[in-house]
Order: sequence, then structure tokens, then C-alpha cells
Amino acid sequence: MPVLPFSVLNSAIRERISDPQEVSGSIFNYYKVFQHALSYELTETRTKLIKNRMHLPLAVQSLIYRLKRYRGAPVGTKLQPILFMDDGRTIVTEDGTRVSYYLSKILHTLENEKISIVCDHPHPSGLTPDITSDLLAAYSNESLHREEKKVLKELTQLLRENQSKKWVAPEFLSSAFHVFFEEFHRYFHFFRTNGTKTFFFTNHYHREGMIAAAKLNGVKTIEIQHGLIAKQDLYYGYRKDIGPVRKKALFPDKLMLFGEYWKEILLEGGEHTEESLVVVGDYSLGSAGWKQYAGEPKENLVFIGAQKNMPDEYVSYTEGLLKILEEKHPDWKVLVKLHPYEKEPQKYAHLKEHPQCDVKGKEADLMQILSKARIQISVYSTTFLDALGLNVMNLSLQNYTNGADYAVDMVDSGIARALDISGDPIEIYEAHREEGEMERTHVYGPYSAEAIRELV
Repeated sequence: MPVLPFSVLNSAIRERISDPQEVSGSIFNYYKVFQHALSYELTETRTKLIKNRMHLPLAVQSLIYRLKRYRGAPVGTKLQPILFMDDGRTIVTEDGTRVSYYLSKILHTLENEKISIVCDHPHPSGLTPDITSDLLAAYSNESLHREEKKVLKELTQLLRENQSKKWVAPEFLSSAFHVFFEEFHRYFHFFRTNGTKTFFFTNHYHREGMIAAAKLNGVKTIEIQHGLIAKQDLYYGYRKDIGPVRKKALFPDKLMLFGEYWKEILLEGGEHTEESLVVVGDYSLGSAGWKQYAGEPKENLVFIGAQKNMPDEYVSYTEGLLKILEEKHPDWKVLVKLHPYEKEPQKYAHLKEHPQCDVKGKEADLMQILSKARIQISVYSTTFLDALGLNVMNLSLQNYTNGADYAVDMVDSGIARALDISGDPIEIYEAHREEGEMERTHVYGPYSAEAIRELV
């Protein structure tokens, strides 16, 4: 399976689809769904190929959905007009309480509003959902509504056009369309009956069916920034010529941002406008940690924030770094923190055997670690931004992993300094330790409760 940088994937879809309007129907534009399918094709991700019904006549597909009713469709649940999707990202407080990392402050701001919570995952998050993942799934057991049939028709039309236009390998496109439509169908019936007016959620990508269903039911969609946004991103900063179809192209109506820095990046793309980008300040729980730990005494500590599902790359790099420290810097140590969603933590376990290394799990306090560290090393990560104001030198590994394009962005934007895979980070630190860093408030502005309230 080839590992391709985001710039290569973005260039490929621009080449295959010269004009985003080509992949429009009368209701929606499906550029983002084509993007998923083409990414899987180019990276040969055959696990994304699924058995699907997109080739069947509409009448047959309608019959299949009617038969699903026998599985037991839910009775429509009436919810409050403001709905939040629980994204599952949490931290554990000092007293052992699990709380939502991105939603806690926002929910507290809106505590006097009428709010419901839906959860599409089974993991504990500290929030009590009004709609659980199993109940949400039951909304799939409904017959097709006439509006859904219109969407299905334009999908099948685009599949026919794809045969001659050859935008994407047919098997990848039909699989991506099937995933999109199944999600759309579930959420269409969910929104049709529950009374939602405003819907907050993190990450718009891979949720195109959900957004489409919300739009057809008159629900305002608001994305909550949940991490890094870069110029070389796959799902942010889209090509400028997507602007004419932006409203049909399954982007959220609004995007909440931590600071002006992110707005400047996004306005270079075509999927958002000045009006759709709303800077509300830092609503994450990390801001409290930054204030708590700013000014703490430093240690000769190199912090490595490992990224999701990249254990081989990060373990290999850490092993090489430890050899440098052994030979040249015996008074320095390394601390590796695993990504909260790391699937193979056991691959990092042996690093603890080295006297100059420690490994922490997802529950470790990131801000406390950053307050002690002098250096942070990653390829690209929101933890580079978390470190602003804590007197940490960020070093980005260049030409390493499929995040190489992101790494260049980190250096070009002034967030991090470049580090070669075999370079000595301590030498870079000693040479540049007195130089300044980007202002934290440009990236994470002061939290505005009023800006949040204006959104609803």
C-alpha cells in the first residue's frame, strides 16, 4: 500500500476532476465523496471496498429499504432544538472525573439553552447522551423518503457518468457512494423527526451523509475545530474553484475556530467565506492547563508526541534519538506520549527499558509534560500549538512519514523548526534557545461566550 503525501493526493484529484461542478447533481455536489474514493484508489486501500447495492435499479433498492422496516425502526424521539454530537475526546481531571475535552466549556456556556446530545460511538465520555449509538443506528431501518430517492437517482447518474469520464475506479466510487448514502439515510430520518434546529459536531470530513441529511431537513450545521488545520491539508483549504458549489458541496454552514491564525489559513482555500468562519477563542480544556503550568521550572526533557497509528515510525525515530543522547547528552531524557487513539501501544513498551526514556499513555496530562519539556519533537501535531507560551522549542521531523507536507507547513508558518531524522535536537536548541516564538493569542484567542451564544 503506497504512502502518499497530501499534496500528491490533492494534485491527483485536481487532475482527474478539472472542475468541481462536474460532480454535481441537482441537490448536492459530491466532490468530497469523490475525494474519499480517489484517495483510497491511489493508496490502494482495498479494505474500503465493500459489497454494495449501488448498481441495482432504484425500485429494487427501494424494496430493500422497505423490508428493513421489519428489523424495527425507532419511534421518533423528540429532542431539544440544539444538538451536540459527542466526539468522544476526553480528559480525566485530578479527581478522576472524565470530561469532554472540546465540548465541556461550550456546554457550560449554553447551560440555560435547550440542548440534547447524540453519540455515534460506544466509548465513555463523561456526557450523558439522549440518543445512544445503537438507537441512532436503528434509524437505518426506514423506508426511503421521496427526497432520498432524488439523492439516490443523482448518485446512480454520476456512477454512469464515471464509466466514461473515468474520474475514479468504479469499485471505489460505488463503495464510497454506498457509505455516503447509508449515513445519509440514517440521519435523514433522525433529523426528520427530532426537531433539531442547530447541530454542533467536530470534523466535517467522512460525515458528508450526515451533513446532507441535516441540510435537507433545514438544520444549521456548525463544525467545532478539533485540531490542526494546515495549508497542505486534505480536508481543509480546498481549491478556490470549489467556491461556486460550496453551498452544495457538503461543508458545514459555519466553522468555529480557536483564533485568527486558523481563519487566515482557511481563507486561502475555497470552501469557506469570511462569514462562515467564526473565531470564538479557545474552548478546549487545554487552555486552563496552559495557564496553570506557564512559568513552571524546566527539565532537560525532550517530549515526543506520537501520532495515531504510526508506532513503527515513532519507535524507530525514538530509538535513533536515544543513541544520540547516550553518546552526547547523558543528562537529557525523552518522554513519549501516545496518541489517545493509538491502536498498538504495546509497540512502544520496550522503550521504557532505556534509562533515558519514559512512555506515557493517553491519560497523561499533556500541558504538564509540555511545561517541563525544553524541546518537543513531532512531524506535525496540534501539540505544537499547545506548546505556545510554555517556552518549548518545537522541532518538526522533515521528509518523514506521509505527513511530510504538513511538516513543511509547520516550518514555513514559524510554528516549528526543521529537524532531520538523524539531526541532534539538543544542538538546535542550544543554538536558538533565546529566539522568540509565535504569539499564543494569535492561535488560541481568549474564549468568547458571547460568540458561542450568537451561533444559536
